[in-house]
Amino acid sequence: MSLERDDLLTPNLRQINPCVLIFNGKNGVKVKMASNYYQDYNNYYTSLLSAIISKHDIKDVNYKPLVTGSQSFIAESNKHEAKHGQQLGLANLKEKATLFTNIICR
Repeated sequence: MSLERDDLLTPNLRQINPCVLIFNGKNGVKVKMASNYYQDYNNYYTSLLSAIISKHDIKDVNYKPLVTGSQSFIAESNKHEAKHGQQLGLANLKEKATLFTNIICR
């Protein structure tokens, strides 16, 4: 069973404006992305991702989570991160890869 990106989010978090920086390359598109997931103004999770996306694969994946907030929010987010963090990052990259390969880089 494959989990979708929204299935991997911590409950009660919503995604706000992912930022994508794109650099052209011969072997694909290098993407650097930060996605923020907010529970409220003081409690949020940031996913920092970079990778090279081509029509055939996603490579050189780098993922770093940052959690800001109360001790209980950080503990809950770290627990969720340990279980689903890498999957969430890869799901975000796959979503962007679909956009690049099907629309932008046709």
